[in-house]
Amino acid sequence: DCTTPQQQFPKSANPEPLKSNEKRINIKAANGKFLCADENKDLVVYANRDEAQGWETFTFSDIGHNMCQIRNPSSLFFSALLNNKSELAANANRASDWETFTVVKADDTHIAFKAANGKFLSLDTISLQLIANADTIIGKNEKFELIEK
Repeated sequence: DCTTPQQQFPKSANPEPLKSNEKRINIKAANGKFLCADENKDLVVYANRDEAQGWETFTFSDIGHNMCQIRNPSSLFFSALLNNKSELAANANRASDWETFTVVKADDTHIAFKAANGKFLSLDTISLQLIANADTIIGKNEKFELIEK
């Protein structure tokens, strides 16, 4: 879970070999914390980890045309839950529209992710959750740094 540091991939995860369009990454949010899909909180994605270890390591798939999909260590896809406050969770077995994000270059070191609802993923600075609710302007809380493993 996201409250207990892990030195390796979770026991439930058996990382598959990477395909040519994939890379293992950590994602750092605007608050300087790493993203984690918390198993104790329905796999909702939070930016609340000081260090990136097993639970904070994801598989980033470049599917072309500036589009991507992201899987957690248990191979579940990040999904913008558009019927549940547009929060981000890593709970989908298959990728469809809600699990596909447009990658937008924000600056030289950061990107932004646009969800299927046309809104950018944004860090809620109070709950530390990621939510697909930011409009067209990419501000500080919509910028993410990808760190390749």
